[in-house]
Amino acid sequence: MTNGPDLPTFTLQHGPWTAEVFDPRSDPTALGARYVHGGYIASCQYDSVMISSQAHPEWSPYEGCGFPEVFEWPLGFGYASPGEELMRIGAGRIRYDGSPGMPGSQAPLSSTVQWAVEELSSAELIMTTQDQIEYGSTALGYWLRRRVYLNENGLTSATTLKLHAPWNVPMAWFAHPFVPQERGDRTRFVFPEGATLMQPEPQPAREFRFPAEGGLMNVTGLWGSRDAVLVDCDTECCGGTLSISLDRPMDHLVLFATETAASPEPQLSRAWKNGETACWSIRYQWEQ
Repeated sequence: MTNGPDLPTFTLQHGPWTAEVFDPRSDPTALGARYVHGGYIASCQYDSVMISSQAHPEWSPYEGCGFPEVFEWPLGFGYASPGEELMRIGAGRIRYDGSPGMPGSQAPLSSTVQWAVEELSSAELIMTTQDQIEYGSTALGYWLRRRVYLNENGLTSATTLKLHAPWNVPMAWFAHPFVPQERGDRTRFVFPEGATLMQPEPQPAREFRFPAEGGLMNVTGLWGSRDAVLVDCDTECCGGTLSISLDRPMDHLVLFATETAASPEPQLSRAWKNGETACWSIRYQWEQ
């Protein structure tokens, strides 16, 4: 990864696995408003094989690299007035311009959060952060813990989130792992049973390849599944099969491909209750 942000990284190692994790503390704006900064996996390697990539040849905070994660909707939307800030969970805040649509994660950060390293060892990193805003008499906030660790089963990224809100809050989270490829049609995605491809019209499918130029595809029919999504990687790059699994039931899956990366994005969506704490994890395994 030669065009990424100028940030230090934490190096985690266990057996054949190596993961580089960004340390956002020296420049919290470098990673932008889209992805969670703490525990942002910059790259992942098995022995000498790099199994992660970058979305495009030129670095973009919005497109990213490695195995990042996203909270899709900003916290505070529906309470903020124009000019006030919204919370991008794990990244910082963006300014609400008053438009009726949900603010996008391409907006510049108006302020950032502070991450603390709670634990660091040769194979494990734990970081935490928090934020809170008062909108009139209403306070919204969160506490977030990120744990990234390696073991004999591969790479695991675990999240713990506690929300403070006056009522149930809709939340959506997804992982956006980038796997190297040289053309969009060189990567094969294999889905759990029940998957339905949504374009150009719904059709059941157990696997999918993009055309050479890549693209975007929504996959439904997976609600409640905990089975792994498999990625048969471009044999001209890392090759092998990457297995991606959640420990919570999936909502749906989005597939994305560019000229340098393929990305299966498992999605979780739910309504969070005030004061609720929830934990979940995503695990990556690779075999040649």
